Amino acid sequence: MLKRIILTSILLFVFILSACAGGTNETDQSNNNNDDDLIVFTLTTLAENDGIDGRPSYIAVDGYVYDVSNSPHWQGGTHYSGSQAGQDLSESILQSPHGKSVLNNIPRIGILVDEDE
Repeated sequence: MLKRIILTSILLFVFILSACAGGTNETDQSNNNNDDDLIVFTLTTLAENDGIDGRPSYIAVDGYVYDVSNSPHWQGGTHYSGSQAGQDLSESILQSPHGKSVLNNIPRIGILVDEDE
């Protein structure tokens, strides 16, 4: 009986340990898009997605476009810091307290290219 209790305890411990370890190795699936699957945006087409009047809220950072439409920090296309969706925020994000790390939690949906490409 004691062996059964010890064995059950060990199995339970291993199960709990493996469940906890699984959480530390998860990768964010929102930005794992292959570049071939991404939508191509120019600054003009990006500007059309400013979050105003029900339009999607997209931002660009370092050549990638992110969908912030579902972020509570981007209500109506305006970030609580005052930044507006539909723009390339590569420079202004560097001044934010969170920096670029917040983009790991935002879906990457496109790439930003020059107007003439």
